[in-house]
Amino acid sequence: MYEAAKVIYEKVIPHVVDFLQTHGEHARFQFTGHSLGGSIAVLVSLMLLIRNVVRCSMVEPFVTFGSPFVLCGGRKLLDELTLDDAQIYNVIMHGDIVPRGFSCSIPGFLISILKLFKRSLHSHPCLNEN
Repeated sequence: MYEAAKVIYEKVIPHVVDFLQTHGEHARFQFTGHSLGGSIAVLVSLMLLIRNVVRCSMVEPFVTFGSPFVLCGGRKLLDELTLDDAQIYNVIMHGDIVPRGFSCSIPGFLISILKLFKRSLHSHPCLNEN
């Protein structure tokens, strides 16, 4: 998903820069999306913040609809950016499996199986902090 977010980031960055030049300190951004698009919207927003393209005060809460969870590190990244939980709204329908299907809460037996198949998963934060 990060690879997709990088592609989208490269496409939106010229527009973000133009908007910043036009509106200066008054510029405000809000990204939203549905399903995987929502997850990519969150990642692109975070990339803009982390890369110091925009300041936290310029970014309105991210709003997603039925999007898979992308912050496997829990609050760590939000804390580093001084963002609170209210910065991300994810609207989920009761029976929607997509937001739950990519959850970072993975049962122990499944973690063991995943680690057998891919060596790089041995140090993955989602699989070691459950």
